[in-house]
Amino acid sequence: MRRADDFTYGDLGISDEVKNSNSIGIAGVKINHALNEGGRNEEIMVFLGASYFRAIGRGQVYGLSGRGLAVDTGLPSGEEFPRFTEMWIIEPSPESQYLTIFALLDSPSVTGAYRFVLRPGEDTLVDVQSRLYLRRAVEKLGIAPLTSMYLYGPEQPSSTQHYIPAIHDSNGLLINDAQNGWTWRPLANPARLMMNRQATPQLRGYGLMQRGHNFSDYQDIAARYDLRPSAWVEPQNEWGAGSVELIQIPTDNETNDNIVSMWLADEAHDPETPLAFDYRITFTTDESRHLDPQLAWVEETRRSRGEVIRDNLVREPDGTLAFVLDFIGPSLSGIGRDANMTVEASVGDNGELANSRVVHNPATNGWRVFVNVKRSNGSQPLDIRAKLMLDGKQMSETWYYRLPANG
Repeated sequence: MRRADDFTYGDLGISDEVKNSNSIGIAGVKINHALNEGGRNEEIMVFLGASYFRAIGRGQVYGLSGRGLAVDTGLPSGEEFPRFTEMWIIEPSPESQYLTIFALLDSPSVTGAYRFVLRPGEDTLVDVQSRLYLRRAVEKLGIAPLTSMYLYGPEQPSSTQHYIPAIHDSNGLLINDAQNGWTWRPLANPARLMMNRQATPQLRGYGLMQRGHNFSDYQDIAARYDLRPSAWVEPQNEWGAGSVELIQIPTDNETNDNIVSMWLADEAHDPETPLAFDYRITFTTDESRHLDPQLAWVEETRRSRGEVIRDNLVREPDGTLAFVLDFIGPSLSGIGRDANMTVEASVGDNGELANSRVVHNPATNGWRVFVNVKRSNGSQPLDIRAKLMLDGKQMSETWYYRLPANG
């Protein structure tokens, strides 16, 4: 319960009547901690608006957001935004390495109780326990939702000339499923709303990732996209079969969060049955720590016109759209450039695979894949997949890009 003496207002000229009013309310809660060098207390986590929250680790700046819950996101009927209506913070001891926060979530369709345990560090961990009670049947109940922004990057270069080569809080969705393995989905800024799901019979983890933390990747002194973290979600109890949905929304500027991801159960939830979803979110800029060291991963996706090099060394367009993928990782070390490395590539029904090839990349000690495609109907998206193979063995995560309609 808010009390009049909870806050000081300085010299803002606010009347005593307003100060003492119970209608002012509280916008959110921010948490400070001496995480970085110098020992100064700085903001490392904030709860602000609906059920949104953000956290950062050492040397990071705010980027993408987590949410307590997503209800009917992307449906024609409209989205419902549950909010944290009350919060309780357990006062830590001076020696404590974690902070415990309890929150009550409420909306017309659902209510619930949350327990957050914040563990700041190089990677900041947020352990979430949620207990949900539906007031009615909900068509889409999004668990562990994440919200981010993708404006443009090498995967989808800007249509206007700019010295900043990439603007995004995240550049891909990573999914790890016990049955379907590791999948990397580069993000897009589509011309119109784009939504699709990927089955996860047994989800091990998923997240919106910021692969690439070199300043030269962004050249933005003010926004420092190179310091913005990834968020990796790992279930801590049994979730059952479901899917991860990716929603990509058109935007013409970086102030709009246009990327949403969430986990959805295959079976409808019974309003009579309480729901329990526990998970850990890791906010990190060391993404390789959370990958399978036995599989190579895509360091960079670049989009280009397809081309051929003539005998006179002149490059000419060949009428295709090319994607250039750089795979790296410890699993590729020791594999010589003469190895029988191949690429297994495929496209959906709305196009054809013109050609694909893989070459050793001596600059990264990895392998570079070229995938050239032709789309049949430009007003429809095209699904493209590729992975490295060596003598019949999969050597990498699966790269899966949905080329946007009219994009």
